[in-house]
Amino acid sequence: MIDPRRALLLTLAVLALAGCSVKPLDFEAHVADDLALRHPIELRRGWQELPIPASARVNENVGLQIGEFVADWRRFGDGPIHLRIPVGTQNDKLQKAQVARLRVQLVAHGVPGKVTLIRDEVGETGRIPVFILSFSRMKAEVVTRCGRWPANLASSADSAFENRAYANFGCAYQSMMAAQTDDPHDLIAPRASAPIDGQMRTRAIESLRNGNDPGAAAGQKGLGGS
Repeated sequence: MIDPRRALLLTLAVLALAGCSVKPLDFEAHVADDLALRHPIELRRGWQELPIPASARVNENVGLQIGEFVADWRRFGDGPIHLRIPVGTQNDKLQKAQVARLRVQLVAHGVPGKVTLIRDEVGETGRIPVFILSFSRMKAEVVTRCGRWPANLASSADSAFENRAYANFGCAYQSMMAAQTDDPHDLIAPRASAPIDGQMRTRAIESLRNGNDPGAAAGQKGLGGS
C-alpha cells in the first residue's frame, strides 16, 4: 500500500520540476518587434501626380498647385512631365481647350520642351473628366500593408504573454514617417552642412562679450548687462 504522505511529496516534487521548465525565448522573433524591421521604409521608383478637373478656365488655386508641382519636378523629377488626357467624352472641344490652358501654365512656370501626352479612354460616365499631371521620382514607401491582424490579441497564444508587439503595431507610424519625408535621400544619408554665416557668428560673439543675450533683439540686455 502506497503511503499517502509519500505520494503527496512525490506530487509536489513533480509540480516543482514542471514549474522550472521554461520555454526558451525566440530571440529572432523579438528582433522582429523593431518597427524598422517589421515595417521597413524603402526607396522605390514611383509617380507624383496632380489631378486637375476639366474646367472652362484655370483658376488661381489650380495655378498655384501647378507651380508647386513644377517646383517638385525640378527638385525630384526623373524624366519628362506627363499629362494624362481623358478621351471618349462628348465634349472633346472642351478637352482640347483644357490641354492648351495647362500647357500655357506649364510654360509660364518654366517647363522647357514638350509635355508627354497620354490618352486615357474613359468613355462617357457623366462625371467631370480629370486631367492628371505626373512625373517619375524616387519615393519613400512602407512595403508592408497596414491593417493585418493575423492573430487574436485576446487569445491565449504564447506571444500574448511575452510582452511582444502585435503584427500591425507601428505600421501607421512608419507610413506617416515615409509620407512626411521631404527628400527620400535624407533616409540614406544626412544633408551636407550649410556654409558658415560669419556675420551672424561675429555678432553672437560680440553680444556675449558685452554681456548681452546673443539671441535677443538689438539693444536688449539679457545677461545682466546694464
